[in-house]
Amino acid sequence: MWCNAGNMGFWGWTMMIFLWGGIAALVVWAVRSGGTGRDQPQPTALEILERRLASGDIARDEYEELRRLLGSGR
Repeated sequence: MWCNAGNMGFWGWTMMIFLWGGIAALVVWAVRSGGTGRDQPQPTALEILERRLASGDIARDEYEELRRLLGSGR
């Protein structure tokens, strides 16, 4: 009987709560800042369209048509 939790007292329990609260806060912080890239701004539709043109996925005439359609949607 060398570990009797009943004799921990008020300050012992308070410190135990702070310890586990701190560990939980560290876990939450680590998960939230895990580098998921959610803080980075998402590319606009026009930027995606320009990237597709630059990579050769679409032709110039298709780019112009889609750009015109994107412009008329505003």
